[in-house]
Amino acid sequence: MKEKIILRVDDRGPHSQVLIGWVFRLGIKRVVVCKEGKGSISAPNHFLPGGFSLSFLSPQEILKNKSKLSEGKGKVLIISYSLNSAYQLIKGGLGVKELNIGGLHYRKGKKRLLDFVHFGKRDILILEKIISLGVRIFAQENLDGPRYNLKPPLRIDI
Repeated sequence: MKEKIILRVDDRGPHSQVLIGWVFRLGIKRVVVCKEGKGSISAPNHFLPGGFSLSFLSPQEILKNKSKLSEGKGKVLIISYSLNSAYQLIKGGLGVKELNIGGLHYRKGKKRLLDFVHFGKRDILILEKIISLGVRIFAQENLDGPRYNLKPPLRIDI
């Protein structure tokens, strides 16, 4: 992953596999959790191992501060709990070329694509919109796991 800003969708949020496995191995210096609603929360750098910062921001706050996100050395990992929030960021001009689906787990009305990826009809529509914006989508649960490129037509019999 060569991009300065990495956008990942994971319904588990910032869990240990991401914070340990991805942050240190990819040289990430800032993790931003895209949260629904208003208001932001930050954790000071000294509370976190390795000196990376962790912030919880709304999609609007991320877009408003996108130039600041990529300042300095190191990469930025933005974790979105939902495809909808990721779409808002991409449509709003975040400027990413790829979207990583790290985990969308089973919920009622969703069908399995991979063990760690389940989609509903609305998810498929959002993914198609993201693809139409020129963003490549891939599913990868962890850095050592296989990377599954998701290309149209995205079909799951739902």
